[in-house]
Amino acid sequence: MVTYWQDLSKVPAAAGIRGNAQGGRPGYRPRVTNRRHWLIVASLDHARRGVEAGFVMANHGRRGPLARMSTGDGVFIYSPKYTYPDGQPLRAITVIGRVTGDQPEPSDAIAGGFQLRADLREIPRLGLDEIREHLPVSRIRFGFLELDPEDAQAILAMEQSHA
Repeated sequence: MVTYWQDLSKVPAAAGIRGNAQGGRPGYRPRVTNRRHWLIVASLDHARRGVEAGFVMANHGRRGPLARMSTGDGVFIYSPKYTYPDGQPLRAITVIGRVTGDQPEPSDAIAGGFQLRADLREIPRLGLDEIREHLPVSRIRFGFLELDPEDAQAILAMEQSHA
């Protein structure tokens, strides 16, 4: 009988044991390939700047939210207003796309802020009344959140039906 201590090659790589069974370098953890979907809150005028320049920003240029995103992840931009800070209410998803950058990079738009490359496009507006059951509405106020895959797919299906 083989015990844990006798055969460390059976320990999963994610356990952080040196010399894992997959033959990878010590401490290696394979990258998770599941795509995630993110909701970013930004006024329509700011979202359009991102569409034109090919980037996303979150929470007024903070790096942390962008660092959680990976190449290929889906992005939805929810616009509570037409313009920031005092625009008319909009309350709709206005832009969708995919992350194309690997790492957040310094931004010219906000001093000390960061941006992440993304392929974005403006879509016909999906109003809050249409998508409410697929958004955690109480968390929108935080400006950045991950969507459940089922909710993201439902929103994408609505967007396709409007196109």
